[in-house]
Amino acid sequence: MKARATTALQIIVLLGSLGFVFLSDGTIVRGSLYQEQEGRLEPSRKMGYFTYLNEDVSVALLVDVELARMRKAEKFIPLAIMLANKGIRTLKVNRQSLQLVDPANEAYTMPGFKAVEAVYNKYSLDAKYYARKVFTEGDMLTSFSTFRKLPCSFFPHPYKDSDLHDVLIENIELPQGSFIEDLIYFPRPKSEAPGQVLRLTLLDSDLESYIDVGFVID
Repeated sequence: MKARATTALQIIVLLGSLGFVFLSDGTIVRGSLYQEQEGRLEPSRKMGYFTYLNEDVSVALLVDVELARMRKAEKFIPLAIMLANKGIRTLKVNRQSLQLVDPANEAYTMPGFKAVEAVYNKYSLDAKYYARKVFTEGDMLTSFSTFRKLPCSFFPHPYKDSDLHDVLIENIELPQGSFIEDLIYFPRPKSEAPGQVLRLTLLDSDLESYIDVGFVID
């Protein structure tokens, strides 16, 4: 009996670490994938100086803020992302699937790429920097390192030496065992303060959260 109790406790701890919570009726629900301590949001687990990651048994979402740190005076925030399907038969992603959420829980959707390109004068520079620096230095080991990479381009870039595509690819179906990588943009939150935790949230077709990543642009 003691051995069974110990095993059950170990399972509960494991599910909790993966972002799941037990309800009283035995249902398992996905918990929030950012932490809240003493009334304030905490960022997700860091994978490097500029990279934050959250994942569960189904989905992994990674955000790199290196470029965003260099664009603090701009109207748009560039975020490098990786999104992996670990356990869903087909994960469908489009422009409405990702939202930026500020500490006041105000949500921002991705604008059209032409709207950003028309007024954001760092658009080409971002693509060049991304090609040289972001996700290229060092060997970052993730749970989806061996997955198949699929094309994705919410914000096409014509820079020929970049890994970013020069055509719009904004409706993606990710089979299990695949991932996408892209550089995306959001409007800068209206209320911004140093050290605030922003969240990138992945939504399903019913606008329910699959997963979110808390990060700081400091």
